[in-house]
Amino acid sequence: MEIERKFLLEDSSLLKLLFEKNVTIYKTSIKQFYTEISKFSEIRYRKKDEIYYLTNKAGAGLVRDELEVVISKNEYKEAKNKRISHIISKDRYSFFLDELEYFLDVYHDFLSPLVTLEIEFKSVEDANEFKFDTIFENVVKKEITQDERYKNKNLSLYANPECEFECNKALIAIKKSPNLELKFPSYIDASDGFRLLFNQIYQKIKTLKQSYIDSPDAEVLHQLRVNLRKSRSLLKLARSLYDERVIAQILNGLKMVANRTNEKRDFDVFIQYLKDVENSSEILKSLEFVSQSKQGDVGEFLVSKEVEEFFLDYENFLSDDSGFYKKDSKVMKKFIAFIIRKEIIGLEKRFAKLDDERENEYFHATRIELKKLRYLFESFKTMFDIEAFDDGFARLKKMQVVFGELQDRDVWCDIIDMYDKGEMAHFMQAQKGEISVQMFKLRGQILDKKPKFIKQIRKISKILKAYY
Repeated sequence: MEIERKFLLEDSSLLKLLFEKNVTIYKTSIKQFYTEISKFSEIRYRKKDEIYYLTNKAGAGLVRDELEVVISKNEYKEAKNKRISHIISKDRYSFFLDELEYFLDVYHDFLSPLVTLEIEFKSVEDANEFKFDTIFENVVKKEITQDERYKNKNLSLYANPECEFECNKALIAIKKSPNLELKFPSYIDASDGFRLLFNQIYQKIKTLKQSYIDSPDAEVLHQLRVNLRKSRSLLKLARSLYDERVIAQILNGLKMVANRTNEKRDFDVFIQYLKDVENSSEILKSLEFVSQSKQGDVGEFLVSKEVEEFFLDYENFLSDDSGFYKKDSKVMKKFIAFIIRKEIIGLEKRFAKLDDERENEYFHATRIELKKLRYLFESFKTMFDIEAFDDGFARLKKMQVVFGELQDRDVWCDIIDMYDKGEMAHFMQAQKGEISVQMFKLRGQILDKKPKFIKQIRKISKILKAYY
């Protein structure tokens, strides 16, 4: 059992004061991580210089039970693959004053410049009666014994609570450099974090929209639609943070713009497919003529008053720095962990019902859920320094590609049904037969990949439980 109090220091200047008083100090380099964390327990692996330890802790506050054993280097390395949080790196300076043992921790990397001081006591009475020596004057910032944010397990999960963040400065940086990689501090308000993300995506949407108006290009239109869908998907996931009526209005606007560009994109992809098919030149001429007509329609729509008014409304929402549209406050990383895990659980349930008897519509609905999870991973996986996230994201992208190819072919069959008349009827029906065979194979690929995919996302789901 350990009885300790913990304090936040201004900096590491106490070391210099101790040295001037000839206090003997022992330095130890520490690296540690966790493989299990819950509200009242944790499993920690620690490297102290060249010795490795496994520690089980239980309890909270002033008094906690602790069991620690020495393990091998290989056991430590193997456990690292199962870690659920960031690796903490720190230098620990231990010393004795008035028969009490002190531990001053100077944190590095993502926790810098955090400095804490722990004091171990023989009894609860000693801990409660403790008074600091004068050497600690102007060094101790505050006591954090009962502040869960400063527990090492939470530092590992959420990083430094003292990290300062100015949302408006970040917004200015995003507008100047829209392609900046966003790294969100764990403790910022989730509504601020999402507003930054939506602003970044909006900068891309604005640029792509103008590029297409100036010089219509199929790939530019595709990227515009991707970012519209991404905004809508993420906004739906974050809707509990904002005023419901405003969010409903913005979501409808994003859907309206995305839907009005769908058909043009579908034609472009089908045309690209037919270019590799023999004897397709005649139908290509017909489809390319239709595509050109739709290109003009899309261009006119993007400069219409309807679109202009929607984008003005969206900009008004994104520029709100007063919190007028804000509904709820949540810690960013906890909220992200919650919604990612919620999406994973929902996706697991969908995949459990996915079999060769299901209609294509069910596969397409599952594809949309995959996209939602992919957008979350793309936007926030850097918040979680965990190998399982990288592996899961890679598998998710591969799975989504197969679902996307299935969706494309289903749409192509609909296009064929519109153009299977006259002289080209036989050719088009032959293509529909070939495409139907491809769809059958793609459905089989999805079902083959299903077990490993579910296993991977379950691993991530289990990890995320520690974060909220």
